[in-house]
Amino acid sequence: KEEAKEEGEDNENEKPEVEDDAADARQEKKEEKKKIGCNNEEVLAVLGHELGHWYLSHTLKNLVISQVNTFLCFLVFGLLINKMVLYEAFGFNTRPVIIGLFIIFQFIFAPYNEVLSFLMTALSRRFEFQADAFAKKMH
Repeated sequence: KEEAKEEGEDNENEKPEVEDDAADARQEKKEEKKKIGCNNEEVLAVLGHELGHWYLSHTLKNLVISQVNTFLCFLVFGLLINKMVLYEAFGFNTRPVIIGLFIIFQFIFAPYNEVLSFLMTALSRRFEFQADAFAKKMH
């Protein structure tokens, strides 16, 4: 019995050590989480990239493109909203404005929007590569 008791005591002594090891591991994980972040080189790279967007006027260029797109959409809408042939093609004998909005933006602008979306994606990638090159040149 004493041997079994002594072995039991040894097992009991081992459990707290295992629990201590687990607690230590959890503490180390918490400390690692606190340490997660960017080092100075990474922060400088990101900052240089964003400064590249500013220096190369990418935001201004996107704003101008957006404004021109909005103007063209309103221009085409203004030209088409009163065309009776457009309504008749969809089976309407009158010209309800909401139907005109739906027809023009859903059917007329759909191909235009797809092409514009593709071009804007290509331009965005180009801007990103330019900003990366700017950041690399700064470093």
